[in-house]
This record gives sequence, C-alpha cells and structure tokens, in this order.
Amino acid sequence: MDNYQGFTQAQIKIFMNDYLLNLIINYLFLVLGSMGFWLIYRWSKILNFGHITSFGLGGYCYAILTTQTIVNPFTALFLSFILGILVNSILFWVTKINLKLNISSFSFILNIFCYFLVINSTKITNGNLGIVNIPAIPNIILALLSLVFLEYFIISNFIKSQCGIVAKSFNSQNLLSNLGINFEPSYAFVLVISGGFASVNGALSASFISYIDPSILHYGFIFTLLIIVNLAHSRLSQVFLSSFLILLIPELLRLIEIPIENLSELKNIIFDLLLLFLLYSLLNNQNSKLLSK
Repeated sequence: MDNYQGFTQAQIKIFMNDYLLNLIINYLFLVLGSMGFWLIYRWSKILNFGHITSFGLGGYCYAILTTQTIVNPFTALFLSFILGILVNSILFWVTKINLKLNISSFSFILNIFCYFLVINSTKITNGNLGIVNIPAIPNIILALLSLVFLEYFIISNFIKSQCGIVAKSFNSQNLLSNLGINFEPSYAFVLVISGGFASVNGALSASFISYIDPSILHYGFIFTLLIIVNLAHSRLSQVFLSSFLILLIPELLRLIEIPIENLSELKNIIFDLLLLFLLYSLLNNQNSKLLSK
C-alpha cells in the first residue's frame, strides 16, 4: 500500500473501481477483436493484413462523423460497421480469383495505401493526424457485451454450418473447385463479418479514448491477435481465456519493482519479449505438427 500513501480510503476505492472497470473494457475489446481474426486466420487459414485497415477505418469513420457532422454516436457506430463490410467486400471481389495467393499480399498493400492516405490527409485534421474530443458511446460496457455476444453467436453458428465447413477447407481451393463446391459465399462471409466487427471495434476504441491517429494501424495489433487466436487453437470459446491471459501478463508486470532509475520502459520490453517468445513457440509447435503429418 506504499503507492497509495497520502490518499484517503475513498480515493483509493474510486481508483480501484476505475482500474477494474478499465480492465473489463480492455478485455472486451480484446475478445471483440480476436473472434473475427480467429475466424479468418485460425479457422479459414487466411492471414488478412487488411484487418488493421478495417479497425483504423472504423475508428476514423466514427471520429469524423461524430465530430464533423450531427450524426449521433450509435448511428456513427452502425455506419462504421457498414464501412467495414464495404471495404472487405471490395477485398473479396479483388482477391476471389485466387484467395490463397492474393489475400495476404493485396490486404498488405491495401493497409499500406490506407496508412499513407490517412497520413497525407490534411483537410479534416489540418495537418495533424489525430482527431480529438470524440464523443463517447453511452454505456460502452453494455455496447461491448452486446457486440461480443452477437459476434460469438454469428461465428459459432457459421462454423457449424455447411458454409463454415467449406471455409475451413480454403487451403484446398483447387480440390473444392474440382468437386464443384462454390467456396465464394463462405469466403465472402468470412471477410465481411471479420472486417465489419473489426471496424466496429475501431469505432468503439476511438469512442472510449476520445482520440484517434494513424498509429493505431501498427502491426503490433495483429501480433497480439495472432498470439490470442493461436492460444485459442481451433475452439472459438477459448478466445475468451487466451484474451484474459494476454491482458493479465502486463498487469502482473506492474507488480515488478524496478530499482534502476529511468528504466520504466523495461516492463514494456519484457512484455514484448514474452509475446514474441509465445508467438514463436506457438508457430513452431504448429509447424512441427504439420511436418509430423
């Protein structure tokens, strides 16, 4: 309790309540972002770099609509979802000829294009890449819980369907074609649903922190999701547990006392190294299983 010297019991209680509330919100953000990425990467075996683009575009769509127009937050949230669907529909149309070859490369190019497009946009941000004073969604925990439930319901039912089984066989695209199975509806659904919810996640993030800039388009977000979905393996429900684990690690690192002055960043370095080691171990384990087969 040394860190709380000088504070009253009431102040400490308020701080702890806010701390736990932020933990819950961050956990729901992780789950919401991870389920869509689990569907496209872990279930369908497609690495879609455009997932970051959907997240960023959703955030900017919400920020621009709520700060530059009279659109209310819930309408802006819905329009962010629609934008994610439209962008990923374009991604489907462009890459459907050969999804195995084109999806990763095209989505990577799309993400880089959007990144530089935002960086060079000055009309709205006046040269500054950030948008501030973004209106908050009322009762964001309820909104996040509703969206997590909705996303889980949609994805869990999809993977049990015939289209979901086809989606799991995307790596055998030629075999599906030879058998006369049309994989395009499954492919479109996977892209649209994962992209739509990624866009909503970005909008809610902008709403929660009331600020957004292009730094949210960094690949650390994808690496975190990669670790969560790999920890979840082939079960969607395990995303909840793996998200909690990833959230828990930095909180445990807060308990570490660093006696060396000006080395507060050491905790971040430790966390990044742990994530890299975990990701390497998971991918190495997957490759070993593939080779054994």
